Amino acid sequence: MFLKTSSLLSALMVLATALAIALPDPSPAPVEVIVEGQDTVIFENIQCGNEHQGLKPICPHLNTTEEHGCVRYVKGFDVTGVVTEVDLTFPEIQDACDCIQACLNRPGTCAAYVWKFSTPASVTAGHRTCTLYSQFNLPAQVAIAIDVANTTNMNINSEELVANGNNPQMGALVAQTFMDANLNTTADPAAVSGEVWQLSTGKAIC
Repeated sequence: MFLKTSSLLSALMVLATALAIALPDPSPAPVEVIVEGQDTVIFENIQCGNEHQGLKPICPHLNTTEEHGCVRYVKGFDVTGVVTEVDLTFPEIQDACDCIQACLNRPGTCAAYVWKFSTPASVTAGHRTCTLYSQFNLPAQVAIAIDVANTTNMNINSEELVANGNNPQMGALVAQTFMDANLNTTADPAAVSGEVWQLSTGKAIC
């Protein structure tokens, strides 16, 4: 028995429709979460309410960074710790990007930087300083004491730590940055601090 062309096409369309209904959708199902006081919502639809305030990338000319610039930074606060302190000043450091680059130049010892007015003299001069560290601010209920005489220590700047009263290192809330002569009154929202993670690929993210 022979089918007409139109009948054959109709049969094929019915078969294709049946297969489309029977086959599972290859795309993954959306992730659903329960939000307190609300019905189940799709995760990707959840809004944090502050998207427009996100920090923009800075220093895009830092080509050794994975993302051609830094997006993981804080303005107006100092998130750094005190171990392996390196202090750099103007004119070697002209801006925050120079400070980040100085950290990138020290992949073996630098993991955090801060560009701020660190002394009354820097306020008077009108130039923020750059300080590099190998760690970040410790939480308020954590303190670390370093055995500066231990021969296994490497690159901890023990003399500087002791001279600056930074051993033991006491944890604290993240400090705000200031721009007045006493460094405790007029907030400095232009100060920048953050992390620099040196990757095994030879790049860095910050």
